[in-house]
Amino acid sequence: MQYYFSNKKLLDLYETGQNKKYKLEKNIITEFIWLVSVIDAAKNIHDFWGQPSLNFEKLQGFKTRYSFRLTRKYRLEVDIEWEDKEQKVGIVGIDEISKHYQ
Repeated sequence: MQYYFSNKKLLDLYETGQNKKYKLEKNIITEFIWLVSVIDAAKNIHDFWGQPSLNFEKLQGFKTRYSFRLTRKYRLEVDIEWEDKEQKVGIVGIDEISKHYQ
């Protein structure tokens, strides 16, 4: 699926491996970079559901907001702009790394 960074600080983190706002451990940054490659390689939403380790889920209270697990403590939050009515293919807007359940 196509993706873009709606958060420029995450783009900086992805490109350089560091950012002043996101002072994260190296393993979390590595997981983040790997997850972006998974998003890029996905053909449709079923590719995310087919990997239980991603723990891909829709966030309650939002229409197009979803999250992926980076670690037990951190999640990657994204917005998906659907390209079809079945909501299988869309453009993923990478938006935030947050602490799980906060």
